Amino acid sequence: MSERPRPGLLVWFAGILLGLAAETALDGWRLPGRWLPDLSVGLILLSCGLVAGRWRPGWWSGWLLTVAGVAWFLPNFSDTPATLVGHLAAAMLFLHRGPLLHLVLAYPRGRTSSRFLQVTIAMTYAAAVVQAFWPQPLLATCVAVVVLAVVVGRYVAGSRVERRARLVALIAAVAWAGIIAAEAVTQALAPGLQPENLVLYAYEAGLAALAIGLTFGLRATGWDGALITDLVVELGAAPSSDLRGELAAVVSDPGLEVGFWVDETASYVDAHGRFMVLGVDGDSRSIMPIQVDGRPVAVLVHDASNPADPGLVRAVSDAVRLVEAHERLQLQLRDRVAEVRASRRRILDVADAERGRLEARVRDGALTRLTEVSTLLERAEAAAQGRATETLVGAARSQLVRTQEDLQRFARGLHPRTLAQQGLQAALVDLTVDCALPVTLAGAVTTAPPAVQTAAYYVCSEALVNAVKHSKATGVTVTVASSHGLLVVEICDDGRGGADPARGSGLQGLMDRVAAVSGTLEVTSPVEGGTRLVAAMPTSAPADAD
Repeated sequence: MSERPRPGLLVWFAGILLGLAAETALDGWRLPGRWLPDLSVGLILLSCGLVAGRWRPGWWSGWLLTVAGVAWFLPNFSDTPATLVGHLAAAMLFLHRGPLLHLVLAYPRGRTSSRFLQVTIAMTYAAAVVQAFWPQPLLATCVAVVVLAVVVGRYVAGSRVERRARLVALIAAVAWAGIIAAEAVTQALAPGLQPENLVLYAYEAGLAALAIGLTFGLRATGWDGALITDLVVELGAAPSSDLRGELAAVVSDPGLEVGFWVDETASYVDAHGRFMVLGVDGDSRSIMPIQVDGRPVAVLVHDASNPADPGLVRAVSDAVRLVEAHERLQLQLRDRVAEVRASRRRILDVADAERGRLEARVRDGALTRLTEVSTLLERAEAAAQGRATETLVGAARSQLVRTQEDLQRFARGLHPRTLAQQGLQAALVDLTVDCALPVTLAGAVTTAPPAVQTAAYYVCSEALVNAVKHSKATGVTVTVASSHGLLVVEICDDGRGGADPARGSGLQGLMDRVAAVSGTLEVTSPVEGGTRLVAAMPTSAPADAD
């Protein structure tokens, strides 16, 4: 986008001529102590306007400083013979304050779309005119307080990028309030002082310093590396970050639109996926395409009266490039996490399936044959001749029964058939019956995916085994509940505590199994006693889908 030429030097020379004429009309160069500071302040304002216009050609800052310089000289014509001109010049005694406070309120661009700020700016111009007819310190003080409050509010409410740009305005507002307060206090304590005294000199020096500070602040608030970094941080810091909203706030254009290039359709879409139609006849907005490595990435559509700062183009390009890279990496990371989770689930499913096959082989093979042997021993015991033979056969049969019971428990540990056939509630009842400790089972299990039920079962099984082997507990409580789409299993014992997942593979394995179904497992086991495991697993479809 091209920038309109600015006749900065021509305006500056015209302002110098106006200043010389004004000082001539004031006292004919008779009193250097009067015209020299007055001319210096006006020239400083004009020069700052020239410099600001060159540094920020698309902003209003330079024009406002230039207007303030012109307004500074106009009251000097109040003693001209022409009565109308003299009255108009007298009415402009404090008019220079209007554009200066305008710049402070709308810093750094000098323009704003905020209705509240526009009303406040209009108030400062009106107060500058009224004060020429009612030169009361109270009015200037009230205006300074309002300006300071508005600037402080804008600074506090701004984003990181906006606060960096508004810091200069905040300092300027504090300085202006200090100048006005000092003037009001001095006049209140010594009302007889004349304009040629120290009060006027201090005011002129403060005014010049304020203009210089605002001008160099424009240079500091350009789109340097720090501001680009802040913009990128703002865009990616929070889930609520909105690229369009952040950029609209930065460029002071609430109507700004951001489009993203879609290769498949060779067109731009907005953040909601709607196609954007650009270059329509009658649309006065400007289009700023953003490219990365020669390919289109995004487009900004903004107010044509708000020219694009070349630094802003670079900043937005860098921000869009980094945000795009961040989103791409986040997408890749999400895909990797999904792949790892799916892989973990597949491994667990394969392991559970293999455990099921082993359980079936134990039941259908070894347990079946042992049952047949037990039947033969029962017959042998009935047909045994002699007390000694009968005793030996009975002992063998007793050992065989215990072996069968051990194998049955082993088979249940490999894969709980009750869980597969009757569900988690029945499987937990079997666990509590077989446990060597008194177990209180509370709550009820609602519908949950098989993988979630399996994970919950093994959490309870491992917790009960640990309570029996390591905690020296006297009792265990198992509570199962379904709430807000989660299956929550809580196991508490009254043992000695000190369980640490980092020191053993059992609890760590449970954590991995629970994590595989997108759940969490918390272990609380203080050394002073008691261990509490809480597993929370989603009961929705994704937990069971691979």
